[in-house]
Amino acid sequence: MHAVKIASLNVLADAWAHHAVTAFPDNRFTDSKKNHSISNDRTNNLLVAILQRNPDIICIQELDNPRRDAFITRLGQKGYACEVPTPNGGRPDGCAIFYKRSFTKVNALILNYPDTSNRHAIFLTLDINGSRFVIATTHLQGGPLSQTVKHNQFEALAQQISMMAHLPIIVTGDLNTEPQDLPDLITRLVEDTLPPHFTTTLSPDGQKALRLDYMLVSAQVQGVPGQQHRVQTIGCAKSTSAVKSTLMTNANPTDHLPLEGVFGIRAAQPQLAIPLQPAKPNPKQESGCTIS
Repeated sequence: MHAVKIASLNVLADAWAHHAVTAFPDNRFTDSKKNHSISNDRTNNLLVAILQRNPDIICIQELDNPRRDAFITRLGQKGYACEVPTPNGGRPDGCAIFYKRSFTKVNALILNYPDTSNRHAIFLTLDINGSRFVIATTHLQGGPLSQTVKHNQFEALAQQISMMAHLPIIVTGDLNTEPQDLPDLITRLVEDTLPPHFTTTLSPDGQKALRLDYMLVSAQVQGVPGQQHRVQTIGCAKSTSAVKSTLMTNANPTDHLPLEGVFGIRAAQPQLAIPLQPAKPNPKQESGCTIS
């Protein structure tokens, strides 16, 4: 069994940073869309915080330009390869997965959701010394008026998870859904690994702590002896005041708390190591970046 340390974080695209001004009044990071220096500070601080944790795999949501290029360059210098698809339809941000070069990339699949949101999910199959597994990340539609869109995205996500169920799979990301509202079509395939009372972000008005970020695992993913199997937030995350004091700071200049987990990956049965099937709807198969 191989222990794999995974981190996941919504880094808050500059294009949406000004939306955080209600929850974080007078916070300088909310001006990063207009202020290049502030944007650079956020990029550097995010990278420093991530690299201090030394994860094997890093899953990112809301990665935008030019932050995207900085992440590819800096993490590449630290020994990470990456899968960074180009956002569709002019969307300013998307998802990305960075992984240490000790892992071998087997397959990458980009699932573009069948709607006008231009959102996507990344399904990356990796191998570590003969043990194959899938790491996935996504950022689903948010907002109370978009429940139908989000439900359809959950359906597409669940379909792809089920098509890859022959391998251990870990699904990360910002699902814009609280734990009690996760649909059965997801929870019957993968298990939530964070205690329900934990929270990771704030409501738009800053008055309520919410849990919207996840690391979901299939039954084949094991605990690691001597290490905490359950995912933890990096920082205190049990109350609204605690969450608010941990977000949009120099140490964590985004409106979400990072997640981190250590998981055990066992070698799959040889007869189950079958080629991946194409996703439906037709996914974009090429990546905007692959560093090897």
